[in-house]
Amino acid sequence: MPRGNIPATPALRVLRGQASKREAEAVARPREDAPAPPDGLPAGARAEWGRVVPELYARGVYDPALDRAFMVVYCSAWAVYTAALAELATGGLMTEGYRGQVKKSPAHQIARDAAALMLTFGARFGLNPLDRQRLSMPQPDSSDDTFGGLLS
Repeated sequence: MPRGNIPATPALRVLRGQASKREAEAVARPREDAPAPPDGLPAGARAEWGRVVPELYARGVYDPALDRAFMVVYCSAWAVYTAALAELATGGLMTEGYRGQVKKSPAHQIARDAAALMLTFGARFGLNPLDRQRLSMPQPDSSDDTFGGLLS
């Protein structure tokens, strides 16, 4: 993950009052339906796309022209993660090694790798509480602050 501050999205710049006129018009424009998932995604990834993309698109966080590859990786990682969890549930946590020894199931590492991908790519869309706050929390408006005068 790159170091330093991640640039704010146009929707966040509008909320902060820092957007250019073009950005403000683009964010204010009514949106059509969220884009459909690309062909070839597994069923689990398509279900995650249908759960996440419409909400992100409505909030102006997801741009189909730029973010499609990132969302495909996130949704595919979700499908792999859920498949690994299902394998752990049916096959058990431990397995027999090639010499007969008991060892941890390989599904552990598969689930861990998929979870890392989901965290990395999901953070770009605000899919965890901290990143969601960073992406979409407007600054408090002092004009409607009933108790603002008490603190000054």
